[in-house]
Amino acid sequence: MGAACRRAVAHFSLTVRMNPRVAGVIAQIPEEGWTPIRYPDTLVDPQTGEIASDAEVAEISYTAFTGRKRPSS
Repeated sequence: MGAACRRAVAHFSLTVRMNPRVAGVIAQIPEEGWTPIRYPDTLVDPQTGEIASDAEVAEISYTAFTGRKRPSS
């Protein structure tokens, strides 16, 4: 999928299951590395008054599956 997206000059993102290694990489992202995402129809938590529908994204490099052996051909 990634190669096809790059050929088409498409942008994409991936999500991964949280595990200790991923959590450690995320914890190393500096505050200024996060970009806010503001949604037009923002929801406000009626109990706290806090905005509940905004998010933040950050870009990192991460190599998955480094501890797994590849099958023999």
